[in-house]
Amino acid sequence: MGTGRGEAEYRFGDGEPELVLSGGRWASVPYSGGGEAQVAFASGDTRYVVFSRIVRTNFAAGEPNDPAISDGVIVLEGEEVIGIQLCDDPDVAAIDYDLAEAHFPRADDLFSWEADLAERRTR
Repeated sequence: MGTGRGEAEYRFGDGEPELVLSGGRWASVPYSGGGEAQVAFASGDTRYVVFSRIVRTNFAAGEPNDPAISDGVIVLEGEEVIGIQLCDDPDVAAIDYDLAEAHFPRADDLFSWEADLAERRTR
């Protein structure tokens, strides 16, 4: 969420947020027929990785792509996934690359490759 001060925050909770984190970094990677963007926020040893991904699921010649699209948050304690929350609300917007570039420093690599858990849960 943009704060209006050229910064962005991660907020969790209904109504009054239970957790608000400032700062963050972003990363993206292209895939054949898709790609993934992630924005990571940290609180001590816990990282919250917001992700948007689109993955091609059909490579048969002449067949439709049928992409798997998923958005969500991965919660990591160190390198261990301790939670994943998928966003299936049609009003939830995917990570906007231009806004991420404007509000966050860019990382060289994705923060977690575990977002494929979302693809497995949506099939």
